[in-house]
Amino acid sequence: MEIDKAKVRGLLKERGFFEIYDKTSFWGYRKNNKGIEQELTVDILYSAEHDHYYCFLKTKDGREASGNPNSDLGLAIGGVHWNQLDD
Repeated sequence: MEIDKAKVRGLLKERGFFEIYDKTSFWGYRKNNKGIEQELTVDILYSAEHDHYYCFLKTKDGREASGNPNSDLGLAIGGVHWNQLDD
């Protein structure tokens, strides 16, 4: 079933929401700068109101990283402070 996101946003606004984000999640592995494999969850949030993407990362052991919002998805992902996952 396909969800009509515009309809959902409208229904949530009727319930008092004033800021709403679409969320897409990914899960995978990467090697940090020391060559250690990390299991990561990646959450991409999109704000239609602000036309910005936000990228949040979390490792299985609880380390977190994010970056500044950007209207370009590639720049939002590239701008993540990846070094926060490498220490």
